Amino acid sequence: MVFTPNTNTSFGTYVTDGLRSGPNYSSNSINNPISPNYSRYGQGVLYTPYNTWDIVPYASTAGNIVTPTQVAAAGNLTLTQDTFATTLVTGSNGQKYVQFDWPRVPYVVVGGAGMVAASAVTIFGTDWYGQPLQHTYQNIQAAGTYPLTYATATKAFYTVTRIYVNGSCNVGGTLAIRTSNTFGLPYVVKEASYASNFSWDGNNFTNQYGVATMAGGTITVNTPAVIANSRILLTPQVVTAPGVLGVAYITNRTPNVSFTIESTNEDDTSTMGWFIPNGGQNLIKVADANVATALTGDVRGLIKLPETGETWANVPNGIRRFVYTPYVFGADQFQNQLAEGDQLQGFDEGGEAPETVPPLTSADLYGVTQYYTGTV
Repeated sequence: MVFTPNTNTSFGTYVTDGLRSGPNYSSNSINNPISPNYSRYGQGVLYTPYNTWDIVPYASTAGNIVTPTQVAAAGNLTLTQDTFATTLVTGSNGQKYVQFDWPRVPYVVVGGAGMVAASAVTIFGTDWYGQPLQHTYQNIQAAGTYPLTYATATKAFYTVTRIYVNGSCNVGGTLAIRTSNTFGLPYVVKEASYASNFSWDGNNFTNQYGVATMAGGTITVNTPAVIANSRILLTPQVVTAPGVLGVAYITNRTPNVSFTIESTNEDDTSTMGWFIPNGGQNLIKVADANVATALTGDVRGLIKLPETGETWANVPNGIRRFVYTPYVFGADQFQNQLAEGDQLQGFDEGGEAPETVPPLTSADLYGVTQYYTGTV
């Protein structure tokens, strides 16, 4: 059974822990006002700001959206399924579409001799909330996987209804589309601190840190967790040799292997502290834009798990579980109430329900429509 959310669902729907039990929580607690109209108190009735996702990912199957195909000319590709992450469904209009298990970023895979010329692949479908959605990957030509890096603009699809390519393959070349283990977030995440409490395969993601002393203005730090675009922070330098202090910077990032700290002074022997948030995994990619186009990224944000070949964690096998809890600032009415100086909880002396701060707008909480024209 596929769960389809909607914007009228309370935050509490996603978790039952013996204390909170979804949208009925407000009528089960003696300290919360009883009201048939949840919108009166905004999204998340006082005590239900958290959403826990418990996902069992699968290793991405090559071509589980479009099997490797030697594309002869521009046109639509034939959709398929693997029944694990993707299911081929026949809609009410008789047309087939691919239903994902969770909102996922599709990858384009070029094999063999590649494409005749740089081409664009446009994916059409819907997002987590059922809104029409499209995204275009440009400059698809050489053999490889697109997007090439996590920094490339992408969107998370919940369904895919059509995929159009405006080019063709060389003889011996193929084009395929597969799911990834990069998932779409349900609410707008403007900075990584909005989401917390990650665990993968039962292990929490922790910050990595250490100390390194430069010799001759350089030092290489070996850590298997760093990836190409990890955020690496340096603490203030400790002068161990007066007169030879320089300005430090990061160079030579080798994914999953090492990075180098260098100084503008080749004689620098300073001791440096380094810090990598979330273990260097860059799990969260924050919302890319408030106004979406066919080329901008997801307006809510993305969260990434390891793919085959990325050695910073075990590749999903359908058994290991991924759990995280997003907390969206401004969406917690109880915290907003405290911030405004209202009473802590329950009813005031006059028997009236406490006033709450107006909730985030739909655009701030759920994001704007992610762009759709239906044409290429």
